[in-house]
Amino acid sequence: MDSSPLDCNVCRKELTSPHILPCLHSICANCSPCCSTSTSCGSPDPLAEFLIETAHETTEMCANCDQTNQPMYFCETCQQALCHECKATTHQARMFASHRIVVAEESARVRGRIACAQHSEPYILYCTDQKCLACIQCFNDRPSDDRHYFVSVDAGHKTCMEKIEKWAMKLRLYQEEKREELEVRQRLLAEQSNSYQNAKESLFQLCQQIHDTVLSTRDRLALELEKSQEEAERTCKEQIQEITAIMNQKCYKNELLHRIHSRRQTGQWEASGPAPFLSSQ
Repeated sequence: MDSSPLDCNVCRKELTSPHILPCLHSICANCSPCCSTSTSCGSPDPLAEFLIETAHETTEMCANCDQTNQPMYFCETCQQALCHECKATTHQARMFASHRIVVAEESARVRGRIACAQHSEPYILYCTDQKCLACIQCFNDRPSDDRHYFVSVDAGHKTCMEKIEKWAMKLRLYQEEKREELEVRQRLLAEQSNSYQNAKESLFQLCQQIHDTVLSTRDRLALELEKSQEEAERTCKEQIQEITAIMNQKCYKNELLHRIHSRRQTGQWEASGPAPFLSSQ
């Protein structure tokens, strides 16, 4: 289940006395920071506090018919809520022409209070210095030098709305800038991923080519080496046969010469007479 933006990032419960940290995490005043940065408890978050209190507010019923027919309005002159039908019927008379009627969400009430909590006087002014509504007694209690900070509620509302619109415009421009940066980063990420895949495939193809080339070269050189070995072996065998034949011829000639020599010696013995060992007998 997704957490609400009004939940504390530490205790995961609805914010109590919300504070905002420099890292933009919202936490309760009693909760410690949830991120790893060393920081203080942060500053109060009036926006989150206002949203929480507004979320807990109940829709005020129409003062005339006790119904809540949307859209609801608020008569700042009568200080009463009006539904859409009663606004069209009861406040159309000429006597109500000077009454200021606004949409309930834009009424000048502060969290349901229409009177100053300190002086019990109705809010009629807005203090630009303290950023709050003020009654006539608040105005009288301030020094004369500070009274220029007080303006009418309408003027204060207009000034605040202009500031809100200005900051909203800056926020929209900032969001648009970040959105463009995000698109650029995503595009770069996709391009980087494609480049990585292409480089990886090229690397594997190159390695496969090198591997195939090495195997082909190995087989070719092995075949050449085998042929060279066979040729050298054949040549050596032929030379051995030739040498063997020559050696056989020399042996035959030596044997023939030996026989001839032997026969010559035998012929000399026969011509000179019997051998000495025969005559001695």
